[in-house]
Amino acid sequence: MMMGSGTTAPKLDRKSLPKENSAEHKTSIVRKISQIQSSEHKTSMVRKISQVQNPTNSLIRPRASTVTRKDRAISVSSRDPDRNSCSTLDHQKYIRYENTYQLEPDVKFQTKKVENIVADVFERELRDEKYDPVTSARSCLYLSDLIKEKVKLLNMKRYRIICIVIITEHAQQSMSVASRFCWDENNDNFVCSQYNQPMLHAVGMVFGVYLD
Repeated sequence: MMMGSGTTAPKLDRKSLPKENSAEHKTSIVRKISQIQSSEHKTSMVRKISQVQNPTNSLIRPRASTVTRKDRAISVSSRDPDRNSCSTLDHQKYIRYENTYQLEPDVKFQTKKVENIVADVFERELRDEKYDPVTSARSCLYLSDLIKEKVKLLNMKRYRIICIVIITEHAQQSMSVASRFCWDENNDNFVCSQYNQPMLHAVGMVFGVYLD
């Protein structure tokens, strides 16, 4: 056959080509199929490994980079509620009040009422109590929490209430209880009450520290 440029195309030697039904032809086809299958297997394995390493990539669609001014304001307020007085997160409103700059309490620590509370609790709870190193230690925790909750009902706003109860055996011994503190003598105050019965001796101290 003559080409357009005047050159002759090379002749193919049909004897050198493998026959369609020959073993060599079948072997080459099987090799090609195995190569295709191995490449597809490698691709699927790589895809599965990437999904295991980055599970969020297949479950969560990446957020668009463009954020409106309103969305940006909401995201900042939800992450840092101190920067805004009101923020929106999952349709819940968080209100943060401004500083009052109030340096003195509206109602000062009511020492007489607090002292009556401590005396009433001791009289009701320790009237028939016997001293025991184990049960008396638990009674100290219980009584201190009980007194503190009753003092909070007086609604002395902006006061931090601290209550300490000590129970010892009444064995005609001498005992002294002392405390030291650094506070504002104009607004802070405390109450100390004692209770005695034949089996034990109790001391209750309630401190009121004003938080400006």
